[in-house]
Amino acid sequence: MRLPIRWVTGPDIRVELDLDQDLPAVFCCALEFESVVLNLVINAKDAMPNGGVLRVAAYCGDFDDGTTVVVRVTDTGCGMSAETARRAFQPLFTTKPVGRGTGLGLAMVSEFARRVGGSVQIESVVNCGTSVILRLPACRNQTNRGASR
Repeated sequence: MRLPIRWVTGPDIRVELDLDQDLPAVFCCALEFESVVLNLVINAKDAMPNGGVLRVAAYCGDFDDGTTVVVRVTDTGCGMSAETARRAFQPLFTTKPVGRGTGLGLAMVSEFARRVGGSVQIESVVNCGTSVILRLPACRNQTNRGASR
């Protein structure tokens, strides 16, 4: 992954990367995948205006429908209520002030996950932080062209 995560987050946020080395490929556009992860990182940064810890983890999971690559972006920010979390993937829904958010970022993440046959969910506790968990199906044939690594 070539994302400028540390550059985007700034000096007040400690970035922790926990990326398994031998992840299977996911059949998707690599640039779109990077945009999705970067979007999640920016949202996490915005949830921590006074700094905090941002953790990006990627690992392999086995689920009923096969092998899945899980990307988990976790922050120690303000968190969100259950109602906000339920609405977070709706297009044009935002908790950010006018001029700071379009409400399209998480909707785009959700649409990306759906298109590649995956899923996304939010786990959040007010005043404790949020995790966004992206589950993407691994390629069955590792020789697929265009697969993201």
